[in-house]
Amino acid sequence: MRPKQAELAIAMAAYAEVAAVLKVKQAELKEVMDKVAKLQAELQDCRDNKAQLEADVADCEAKLIRATKLIQGLGG
Repeated sequence: MRPKQAELAIAMAAYAEVAAVLKVKQAELKEVMDKVAKLQAELQDCRDNKAQLEADVADCEAKLIRATKLIQGLGG
């Protein structure tokens, strides 16, 4: 019976080591996942900003065309 208890103690010690390493790796993974989530949010913000800027450009181009036509219509 003693050899089984010794084997169990060894196995439990090995398990404790592996569990500790797993806990560290899970914490590292959480940090990485948090960074990824932050980067994805920043990317979405940039995409939204890009879409707004493109809409602003289109609006300005339309206004420029109307202004040009108005000036030409006034004989400019």
